Amino acid sequence: MPRANWDVLVRYPVVIPRKQMLLHFDTFVQDIVYQIQNLIFCNRNLRRTRDLLLPRLISGEVDVEGLDIETGEGITEAAASIEEDVKKSAEVALAGEQMMLWG
Repeated sequence: MPRANWDVLVRYPVVIPRKQMLLHFDTFVQDIVYQIQNLIFCNRNLRRTRDLLLPRLISGEVDVEGLDIETGEGITEAAASIEEDVKKSAEVALAGEQMMLWG
């Protein structure tokens, strides 16, 4: 993996944003990091649940015949709703960033 050569890097100027911009960026990124951490935890939990249940389902040890399991359209609608919320959040964040940059 390539590494930076500090002797070369010190020759280039670096723009340091105002404190208000740094705080805004930190708040924005912090929410994303929390979401990533939450999704990692959820994925780990789902993986463990799958590993626990799948062998029992395949062997017939767990009977799911009588369960009323929602599939298809309801799941698609939930995914679309989540996607719409993410898009709105991104638009709001972008508008906030533009306002901070351009006043």
